[in-house]
Amino acid sequence: MPIPELQNKRIAVVTYTHKKEGKPSYLAGPSQDLKHYLLSRTQELFFVEQPISFSQDLTATAEWYVEGVLKKRYTFPMFPLLKSMKRPDIDSTPFGYLLFKIRDILSTLVFFARVPGKWDYLIAVESINAVSALFLRFIGKVRKVIFDVIDYSPLRFPNKCLNKIYHFLDNFCVKRCDASWNQTPLVREHRATKGVKKVAQYVKPTGVDSNKLGSLPWEQLKTNQMVYVGGIYPRDGVELLIESLPKIVQKIPKIKLLIIGYGILLDSVTRRSEELGVGNHIEFLGEVANPDKVDALIKESALGLAPYKDDPDSLKAYNDTAKPKLYLSFGLPVVMTQTTLFSKELQKEKAGFATPFEPDAWAEAVIEGMADESRLKGYRDQALKLAKKYQWDIIFDRLFLEMEN
Repeated sequence: MPIPELQNKRIAVVTYTHKKEGKPSYLAGPSQDLKHYLLSRTQELFFVEQPISFSQDLTATAEWYVEGVLKKRYTFPMFPLLKSMKRPDIDSTPFGYLLFKIRDILSTLVFFARVPGKWDYLIAVESINAVSALFLRFIGKVRKVIFDVIDYSPLRFPNKCLNKIYHFLDNFCVKRCDASWNQTPLVREHRATKGVKKVAQYVKPTGVDSNKLGSLPWEQLKTNQMVYVGGIYPRDGVELLIESLPKIVQKIPKIKLLIIGYGILLDSVTRRSEELGVGNHIEFLGEVANPDKVDALIKESALGLAPYKDDPDSLKAYNDTAKPKLYLSFGLPVVMTQTTLFSKELQKEKAGFATPFEPDAWAEAVIEGMADESRLKGYRDQALKLAKKYQWDIIFDRLFLEMEN
């Protein structure tokens, strides 16, 4: 559905990214989809990217497009301190976090000083960028600011000081921006408990790329292969995959688990897989730089895995995680824990399984999904059907129509 109102608009986006070998990786986030959406629909687009701490390249960049064509590219030089700090834990301390936020603010202000004219919308991802956007609105560089919230949580940071600062900034921005995009209704509900009510808030769930929608023919599928894509950190729950595998192997002896990603728990989960005698059923691929390669590995698999830890205050609980939608877009049924709001819809639509964070329950879900060919085919059909509901074009069309009206 075209949005005529956007055709004459100048729209800017300030967001975070992850780069590998000079290009956005599969960890770059949904703002890449917003970029592709806007390029074909707006008169001008100014796209600012600030790499996250474990990105290979930490240089902030900005690209100015006119009628979909790149007109100019800007870069912001890195602080020597950021270059020398250890990664990927560079922003795990208040000092490291502060340095990154200073980079974000300065780079945004410098970029907008260099590009001429006034922008109709500035979509700012997270509160620090929204603060910069509000200042740009104050000085007349921007007409309206959209606060795009992607990692909301009551306990956003373990550090109490950082957590208080985070919620102070979130309240400050949501009350002053022209609109807020939240990933789930839970964000609005939690803000209401803190007195934030009469503000424009819209739900922007995680979507899928309509250009990638589609599954492999059944005969090309590796029906004994399941895949996990993401981090290997305590919050990600990868240990559940390892602990449940012995029971799965008993029922499906030829089972294979692909793990695509990296993190501080990689060595420990590798050792644990050997202790349990299932190491030969797992292939640790590490970080795969080429997103197309990641897509191909997912497509050839039978199940996609999202073992988020049960934590009612976690980032996963309040947000709409990307992993399940990525799997669904390629026709993979998803096995995930019950942490997220989306897990209920997944189960209801018979596009996958939602289980407790417990090895036996997880193993039973995997076995149910993979042991019966006809059942797996049925779940694959439902997975693709559910994914089509969440195409980014549909989501962004709805958001801009709601705001324009």
